[in-house]
Amino acid sequence: MLDLLPADLGRPLRVLAVGAHPDDVEIGAGGTLLQLVDQRPDTEVDVLVLTGTAERAAEARAAADLFLAGARHTVTVHDLPDGRLPAHWDAVKQVLEDHAAAAPARTSSSVPAPTTATRTTG
Repeated sequence: MLDLLPADLGRPLRVLAVGAHPDDVEIGAGGTLLQLVDQRPDTEVDVLVLTGTAERAAEARAAADLFLAGARHTVTVHDLPDGRLPAHWDAVKQVLEDHAAAAPARTSSSVPAPTTATRTTG
């Protein structure tokens, strides 16, 4: 198995996984995330999903709880228009900027925003 990281970074590894839709992170980066969490149990994963109904947001959170079991993780699901992200680049950019600005505070807790559902597990 290929090692993705040095054995010790001297700090927890923080990963931001962005998906346009619920399940995009698992489909697109699932193997990598599983390997990172296996190699570095202190890995912290922020899953950021740009679109999703309340039902799909619940699915995304449940999937992360199973998929990233044992790792500290947060799931934030926004309600940007599904299938229309290119027409809403300003809103996408704002979501990413807001998430980056809140990232230091996410180390020990999640930071709720008006249009997000967040949950910290771990």
